[in-house]
Amino acid sequence: MPIAKVINAPKEFRSKETTEAPNTVIEQRPDVQKQKLNVAVAALDMEQSKAGRLPTVNFEGFSGANNYTFNFNPITGWYGNAFLGISIRYNLFNSGEKKSQIEQSQIEWGQQKENVRKLEQQAYYEILNARKKIETLLKQVDLQQQRLKVQEDKIEVVRSRLGEGRALPQDLLEEETKLSETRDKLYVNMHDCLVAVAEYNRATGKNAAGFKQ
Repeated sequence: MPIAKVINAPKEFRSKETTEAPNTVIEQRPDVQKQKLNVAVAALDMEQSKAGRLPTVNFEGFSGANNYTFNFNPITGWYGNAFLGISIRYNLFNSGEKKSQIEQSQIEWGQQKENVRKLEQQAYYEILNARKKIETLLKQVDLQQQRLKVQEDKIEVVRSRLGEGRALPQDLLEEETKLSETRDKLYVNMHDCLVAVAEYNRATGKNAAGFKQ
């Protein structure tokens, strides 16, 4: 079990500056990025629906010359001609359907925005909870390390007394058993801490494999 990795790697979780979950961390989550893309798509659909209800305006025209005589030499019979026109088309028969489409697209856009808000809120609390869990486990690791050091020192004392005939082999066996139990608890806390760090990385988007696309 890499003790140094547990003790040194999560130093950031011992700082008071990590009590908040910044938006920049939440933005790294793939599920948040995907949901914001859905909002952008819904906004485009809404604008397209609105544009489809607007009237269509067309301009057309020409400029040239016409001939009004059947003479063999019609040069003198040409005259200039120009035309400019504008047409406006508005579909009166399906305006109700268009209005319904616009309202539906607005509802969809609003729902997608609400999904983003809920997802960001969920991510916020996931990050805070993961940090709190790591901070608690780090304290437990520190405490078990202190207990381990005390127990190791105590065994040295018992061994010294055993050599002087002031202690029994049973006394040493009991202290070594306590040392083994303390070490086992330390390894359990270290393992839990590494798992909590992995959960934090997933919550912040550093481990994208933990998200469903």
